[in-house]
Amino acid sequence: MAESQSNADIMNEIRTKFVGNWKMVETVNFDAFLKAMDAPFLGRKMAGTLKPDCEISIIDDQVRIYMSTAVKSQEFLFRFGETFDADIMKNKNKCHPTFVDGKIVFDMDPADSKKKKHKMTREVKDGKLVLTFEVGDVVATRTFERA
Repeated sequence: MAESQSNADIMNEIRTKFVGNWKMVETVNFDAFLKAMDAPFLGRKMAGTLKPDCEISIIDDQVRIYMSTAVKSQEFLFRFGETFDADIMKNKNKCHPTFVDGKIVFDMDPADSKKKKHKMTREVKDGKLVLTFEVGDVVATRTFERA
């Protein structure tokens, strides 16, 4: 968390910029990200065809990010600075959520040491929600517009 922002200020910024329903409109380099994460070929192809919807809300003092497609849904409910368990692509991870420079950042540590650490960053640019995935030198983005 940025030291200059209180938790109340952060939650207000999230409420103003992030809260709402979002629909994916663009994806860039996502297959390369999944390949770098050692996802199997068929799983990558299926994931590449899905267009998730995203709902971001605040429940009490926690942020909720709910991603859903016709075949799968995933929910993250968290407080900044508190590590939580996340099951992503059938891999267990320790997620370390932070709020830095107006961005929601998840640093992901896989439970299996053979799996790769990665990062997911959500930010609002020009009124669009941009979700950036990073593993090694591979970067992918998925862009969402308000639904």
